Amino acid sequence: MTLSNRSLERGLAILECFKPGVGVLAHHDIAERTGLPKATVTRLIGTLRAQGYLVRDGSARGYRLGVPVLSLSHALRLGNELIEAAAPLIGRIARETSTIIGFGTAHGTDIVYLDAANGDPTRVARRINAGMRTPISISSIGRAFLAGLVPAERQHWLGHLRRADSHWRTGMLAEIERSMQEVRTRGYCLVLWNEGKTASIGAPVAVRGSPLHAFNVGYVPPEDDVRRVPKPMSEALRELVACVDRLGA
Repeated sequence: MTLSNRSLERGLAILECFKPGVGVLAHHDIAERTGLPKATVTRLIGTLRAQGYLVRDGSARGYRLGVPVLSLSHALRLGNELIEAAAPLIGRIARETSTIIGFGTAHGTDIVYLDAANGDPTRVARRINAGMRTPISISSIGRAFLAGLVPAERQHWLGHLRRADSHWRTGMLAEIERSMQEVRTRGYCLVLWNEGKTASIGAPVAVRGSPLHAFNVGYVPPEDDVRRVPKPMSEALRELVACVDRLGA
């Protein structure tokens, strides 16, 4: 790797330290999260500030993302035909089924939501929005993504998750394999949260010429059998997948 490429990679690593809920980071926070020497962090922060991608927050004694990052995000959303096709349907189905729906693709160890809708006003704490992340290894949308990959790509991603995912634990691979088998047999996988009080089903969707994406539909499961997926939930997920599938037809 050339010196210029290494600097670019390290600069991007600094920008990736900022996530929803992590709006301000001090110099030492950035050094700790990236594992870079403090002198290198100082130099790269200086370059990013000069270009406007980081700004100094004097009151918080740290750094924030600059407005060019928002401009890039806006350009991504406006130029993505998958988002344009899926967003109206995501909103309508979320409202009609009182569910929380997300659509995204993978980056690092997470799925990044490209679009989302919150149709259940009683579940404010579980709201998701575009740009938010959820771990691949423990989410229905992430496991659906893995299931949709060709075997060689899947092995690459699983190896990456084993090395880099802070959520990886003993028995995780077996859980993921069970979820992937669910996708193969019924088209989606189920993941339960909060001791079975919350459920989410996920399904992959592939469009020729684009990275693999996935949907999830989150809902409150039936009390009599939390693993039973109500028909309106599975039908909603299939309708979402079919909508994006048509783009590649």
